[in-house]
Amino acid sequence: MNDIFVNWLLFAAAIATLCVSIVTKYSTYCAALNERPCGTQESSFCLLLIVGVASRTSRNLITSLLGVVVRFRCGHDADADVKEMLSLVAVVPADSDMLAFLWTSSVDREPDVYVNQRHVFGATCSPAVANFALREAAKRKDAAIAQIVKEAFYMDDLYWSDDNEDVVIERSQELKTAFREACFELSKWVSNSRNVIETWPMEERAFVVKELAGMGNSQLPKVKALGVTWDCEQDSLTFACRRRGEKAKTLSEVLSILTSVFDPLGIVGPCVLKEEWEARWQQWAGDVKVVATVSIPRWYGLDRGKPSTMHVFVDAATVGYGSVAYLAQGRTTAFVAAKSRVVNPLMTTTIPRLELQAFIVGVRLTDTLLKELENRLVIGRVTVSWYCTGSAAMNIRYLPFVSNRLREINETLQSCRFKDRHVEVRYVPSKENPADLISRGMDAAGLIKRFDFWTTGPKFLKKEEEWPETKVKPPDNDLELRPKALAFLVGSNSADADKCSTVAEFLKQRLGIDTLNCEDFDREEKKIIKETQMGDFGAEISACNKVSGRSHIPRSGTLQRKQIFLDETGSLGLL
Repeated sequence: MNDIFVNWLLFAAAIATLCVSIVTKYSTYCAALNERPCGTQESSFCLLLIVGVASRTSRNLITSLLGVVVRFRCGHDADADVKEMLSLVAVVPADSDMLAFLWTSSVDREPDVYVNQRHVFGATCSPAVANFALREAAKRKDAAIAQIVKEAFYMDDLYWSDDNEDVVIERSQELKTAFREACFELSKWVSNSRNVIETWPMEERAFVVKELAGMGNSQLPKVKALGVTWDCEQDSLTFACRRRGEKAKTLSEVLSILTSVFDPLGIVGPCVLKEEWEARWQQWAGDVKVVATVSIPRWYGLDRGKPSTMHVFVDAATVGYGSVAYLAQGRTTAFVAAKSRVVNPLMTTTIPRLELQAFIVGVRLTDTLLKELENRLVIGRVTVSWYCTGSAAMNIRYLPFVSNRLREINETLQSCRFKDRHVEVRYVPSKENPADLISRGMDAAGLIKRFDFWTTGPKFLKKEEEWPETKVKPPDNDLELRPKALAFLVGSNSADADKCSTVAEFLKQRLGIDTLNCEDFDREEKKIIKETQMGDFGAEISACNKVSGRSHIPRSGTLQRKQIFLDETGSLGLL
């Protein structure tokens, strides 16, 4: 027993030494020694207690998921996975202590301390490490390869597309060569083109493609891609719900299944928004099975060499608000992405404010899509279907809630991504606004019925001359305008005698002057007497004003036995 105790102390001391080594390296950012012994009273050592950790933030190396998806849809494609990605990235020896772990081959012996010399999965930094390593490897090649790695990799998965099959084949070979030189291996290749797949060795293809020996008329498989299901044969995308066939008996199971719904493009946004989860769970579960059958074309179907127009629709209702974006080129339109938000039922918000929130969602979505598609498509014009009054110069007229959001909208629309593009803001009727489906929501049957409208947009997108010309007059009584307040400064000649040490100081304060002469003194003395008498003997003074000269008048109160009159200055006197 004593040997075990000693071994435990040695082991714990070794761990403490390791922790001291770690803290010594990063003492700028974290840690202090815990002065209290940890564990039992017999403990003769101190473990480290981390009281705070901080690190300098760097640029974000993780590619946007939405960005990879929308670029993935620009042309014919090839997709691959880097085999054993993180296990091929070495750890700097000086930092290996940060990846220490315990291991023992038997319960009869104390565990040993090991340190990883390769990066591990599951760490917070793992995604950034993977992307950094890939980009460093690509820098050794030409700019085209580096650009593909920067834009088309999400974690260790490649999703890249082009309109020309020969270019796809050529780039895939260049990528394999570039990464092989960096000791990375690209594998699990899959494509919607049989000609492209045939150029890859069998051992480098995805497992589901290996089964299609000789290809021929074999149907291409369905694979998971960026959280959605990609049907390679139909070249279409379907939203994913991993647990749609499961039955839920408790609230926690319901919430667990709800969180499994992943729809980065917002394909079934109107259906997901509509439901009241707890009350209509069974209907929703049935709807999920139905909408899982709908899909959208993966390829936009646009000529990348010709300019396109991006149309963004926004709308809001009491249930929710959102935005949906389309690309149009001639008579071809394509659904790009949609974003929806649920209105908090515990908060009372006006429809105009919700519409403003919807407009912000639309502007942010537009800004994101322009950024992600900048090097893939030529977008020369942007149309946001909403009606807006006011400008940046008018923001001061509105309450802070509205003013702040108008400022964000104007700053975004004036940014560099919008600078060289023609931007229009228009109004469309509710029945022709596809974002109306998001704001009001609908069940699966309703979504399927209007799915063509939802995924291709209104018909007038294909004909510029058919755009609706509805005019909307701003309300005369805008409740969001900042109320006008009139401020009045009321001045008073009365001075506070209690705060003045002398009569002269009191009179200076009363007159608002710095110097006082004899005439001012006499005049103000008479005024003060008259004001004081009017306050105490107002009735008697009024009676005296009704008679002429020094006539005697009847009195009462304190002046009952006195004879009073008004002198030539108007002051009350006694006979």
